[in-house]
Amino acid sequence: LAFSSFYNGGFDIFLLRQPFERKLNVQELEPTVFVTEFLKEKERELAKAKKLEQETTKAGSDSTLIQPYGSDIKVNLRSYIFADIFRHDSLAMSIKTRLDSLTPPDNIDESGRYKVYRYKVNFTPDLIYTNASYSTFYGVLGEAFMMFSDMLGNHQIYLITSLVFDLKNSDYAFAYFYLPKRINWGIEAFHIARFWCWRSVLSALL
Repeated sequence: LAFSSFYNGGFDIFLLRQPFERKLNVQELEPTVFVTEFLKEKERELAKAKKLEQETTKAGSDSTLIQPYGSDIKVNLRSYIFADIFRHDSLAMSIKTRLDSLTPPDNIDESGRYKVYRYKVNFTPDLIYTNASYSTFYGVLGEAFMMFSDMLGNHQIYLITSLVFDLKNSDYAFAYFYLPKRINWGIEAFHIARFWCWRSVLSALL
């Protein structure tokens, strides 16, 4: 199973070998790289804050007495790390709430596994290109190129048009490709209108 993830300003490709053999009934997930680096950064900030506090306390004890805590002294708790930071942190809780709100309802069966639904083919546009022009011979021209496919890329539909006066004098083509198997199958239908100037051999001899 290959997938990509955005990390440190770019997308990285990861490969998960034998995904069906992994144990999913774990009680606690292993810390990710982001969580590990976040904890290390907090530890460095805590060590820096403790060192600064010790230096400030030492400098204050050398000159004057340390003022006891009272109503005039405020402590900024944002500079400290508490236990279970990811469980009780307000930011983490808000993110978890947002993720829970995005979870579709009734998508887990009685055994706790995700429900399996039959794949439905829904075409979405991949490319739509249109333009208009004017010709001294044809007049106003309208051209369009449209391509549609499903999510898995198993089916593709192409539609090409070059409209002039009416459908009889216009060019258009329709194509469908079936791609899920080893052999790719396709079918195409088109109509091309052209004007030819000719004369018979007899008239040419005369």
